[in-house]
Amino acid sequence: MKLFLTFVLVMALYSSKLLADTTQTEAGEWNFALSVGAGKVTTPLSNRDDLQGSVLPAVSYYGERFFIENSFIGYTLFEEQHWYLDLTGSLNDDGFFFELDGINQFGWWDALGMDGGYQSGDGSDPEQQPTYQDIERHLSYMAGLSMTWLTDIAEIRLSSLTDISGVHHGQEQHLSFRKSYNWQQWQFRWHFGALYKSKKITNYYYNLRLHELGNNPSWFELSGGLNYFYGLTLSYQLDPQWAVQAFWQKNQLDRDLLRSPLLRSDHYYSRFIGVRYSF
Repeated sequence: MKLFLTFVLVMALYSSKLLADTTQTEAGEWNFALSVGAGKVTTPLSNRDDLQGSVLPAVSYYGERFFIENSFIGYTLFEEQHWYLDLTGSLNDDGFFFELDGINQFGWWDALGMDGGYQSGDGSDPEQQPTYQDIERHLSYMAGLSMTWLTDIAEIRLSSLTDISGVHHGQEQHLSFRKSYNWQQWQFRWHFGALYKSKKITNYYYNLRLHELGNNPSWFELSGGLNYFYGLTLSYQLDPQWAVQAFWQKNQLDRDLLRSPLLRSDHYYSRFIGVRYSF
């Protein structure tokens, strides 16, 4: 089960960023691809391991209105020549790092730099030793409306999403820009954007619970956070099936999140370089 979950999350975290539109597809056609190379996503969490991957699958489907890109799904409600309105859904990225590093691997005392236990009485009775629950956060799925404008300068997308999985009941607002350039077999794409996460999201993932603090109240409360990102994708199409691809992205988190001992950094990087085979 854990292997399957990791497989799904890696698809969501890496593969959608590597879709470089190097092949022409027809409506109603499924597309599968496999990238092999060296990939890494650094983690901003304390006492967690970075995610590294070498085999990255991707799956997509584009119908007349319905489309899928790995864990990202959508349905086009209205479409004009230079803009369209979609109903979309995608995984929330805050939960990736908790899930991918494994469940029950991270104790809050490690984040605080404290000893993981203390002795009660003379410490001779093992049953008197208190236990702590490890930090655990669940992945959530967000859905809502997305408006896209197609301009000569860039493709602009504005999205407003809410939690439909019942994990934290928070909201996100996304604004992104991206542009692709093609020259012979080469394709280059830049993208950047910003996203606002409500306080329900930031406190669910990065605040501590009463039972994680020994039933003492938390000494802080996080506000909503404004994050931003920017990245590049480069692709060289060897033939209709094979391509060489490279991807790099930086995600900058709201610095207010560093008030949480669960975080060791206010940013993280994603990168991959390898070959891609499209079926």
